[in-house]
Amino acid sequence: MDLTTAWVKKPTETRGLDHLGVQSPCINMYSQLLPGITNVTDRARYFSFYPWLIWRLEERSEAMTVEDFRQQLRRADCLFTVVAHRHSQRSQAEREEEDAYRHEVGTIGTNTLHAPVSELKDDSEPLGLSTYATEKPGSNRYFKNPLGGLGQYYIGALHELGFLERQGGVVRCTRERGVPAAEAMDMSVPGDRFFAAIDGDLVSAGALDELSAFCPCSLLASPVEQSYLLDLFFGRTPEFREAGEQRRLSLALLLQLAVDLQENPEIALDPEVFRACAYSKGLPDAQPWLLPGKLEHTQAAWALYQRNELLSVCAQAIFAFALQSLSSEPLFAPEHGHAFASWLMTRPETRLAIEGDAGRSFVDAVRKAGDRLPPLQEWQDPGHEVQVARELASRKYEIGTEPGPEQLRLALDLLAKLVARDPELRLGYAGLFAFSQNYFTDYPINLESLHHHSSRTWQDLEVTDLVLWLVKYWGVDVHLQVALRKLRYQSESTFQIRPTDRGLEVCGVPHPVFTNPRVRQALQILTDLGALEDADGVRRATPLGRELLHECLRS
Repeated sequence: MDLTTAWVKKPTETRGLDHLGVQSPCINMYSQLLPGITNVTDRARYFSFYPWLIWRLEERSEAMTVEDFRQQLRRADCLFTVVAHRHSQRSQAEREEEDAYRHEVGTIGTNTLHAPVSELKDDSEPLGLSTYATEKPGSNRYFKNPLGGLGQYYIGALHELGFLERQGGVVRCTRERGVPAAEAMDMSVPGDRFFAAIDGDLVSAGALDELSAFCPCSLLASPVEQSYLLDLFFGRTPEFREAGEQRRLSLALLLQLAVDLQENPEIALDPEVFRACAYSKGLPDAQPWLLPGKLEHTQAAWALYQRNELLSVCAQAIFAFALQSLSSEPLFAPEHGHAFASWLMTRPETRLAIEGDAGRSFVDAVRKAGDRLPPLQEWQDPGHEVQVARELASRKYEIGTEPGPEQLRLALDLLAKLVARDPELRLGYAGLFAFSQNYFTDYPINLESLHHHSSRTWQDLEVTDLVLWLVKYWGVDVHLQVALRKLRYQSESTFQIRPTDRGLEVCGVPHPVFTNPRVRQALQILTDLGALEDADGVRRATPLGRELLHECLRS
């Protein structure tokens, strides 16, 4: 038999983000709760600007080459951001207040373009767009992706929403939704002047001032465009209603919280406050968050997402504790996961972490946690699971150093609190989310498995044996499953603990992190649309926001 051999390319070494696959259910959940908004779609006006830009490019030349398309797109990307920075500076000079969130925050290439615009004065030399729109690597390049912010951030969302479609290397505007969005923006901006600036390449301070209508804040001065985007995000018209129903209800829940927080002006509406309130159904002052019946289903879904987040941080923290312990003993390499977990139980930091509970059963540990559990709505209490998870995520996990016993103690306390809280909350996912068949085969750490193991597998275990079980099955075994899958399908090496001829060796200690559930982006989009306003650093609902909320509750 003839054999053909070839060199195998070494896989790319990457840090990876979800080493236990425990964040994937969370990402799946918030994707269902806020469809059409992603972690990188920061500003509402890009949803009309990119369709407008492509629509105008098509009008200028139907036979545009891919190279010309990219050049025009990248210059336009830069110009949009430069206009926003210039308008921010002018507004700040006129009103003597900083309100970057209205102007340049979240615009494409803002970090690179901030300095040159800051140096641009009325009598300065014009700024060359091509200097920053270049695709050549260097400190001046505003963005690496050939299609700029569209290709990196917005094209997926705009395609999903039916605004844009790709044809080869060129992007086209759809007639059904993209063109109406483009036409709506075109009514309020000097389009010919914008393209004259792109063609001329050099833009002066005065020229940028003449293009201020393109600043993201000017969306509020473009009523037809604003109305079209409100139709989109709030599903106010038939073409957007069905696919955007859950997005509309999630945005309404955010507006409801903004209204309910207005009696507490010192409390800022931010993603962390929303997550805690949605999980606990309690306001920051420990009063119950009384919701209209229309929003209760959505609140319950966000509560389950947050419960999955707490489980995620718990599992990550236990895994990080174990890896950090092993990394502090570089001469020891256990043969397999069970040997690693058994060795960990002999460590002084582990023994100190479970001191007083070592001989206690898991059931007793849960009962003990339940006796000390604050009421669900009192999420500001230091003993509440929300605060315990935040404390875990704030701690340092460093390779080569011994972890403190408090890290494991807090993680086990969080796990016991989650199980003790189970009767107050819906079990598993309660039919509130749609997961594909066999989805959890690849992601074994989830709310369903938490309920299963806590009511069966862990019932007869002592705390010592529980830690051993968690390190082996929800630590080493799951991580190797996830890392091998990424190695096979993505040719990426994300191993944090690697099997070698010597045994298991630690490659890194990943820090426990929360996912980004798109709430920050949703709050910015609501502000861009005029539904929220920023008053002294605190977001509050506007009359339009209250009107939109009432529309959602009536329909």
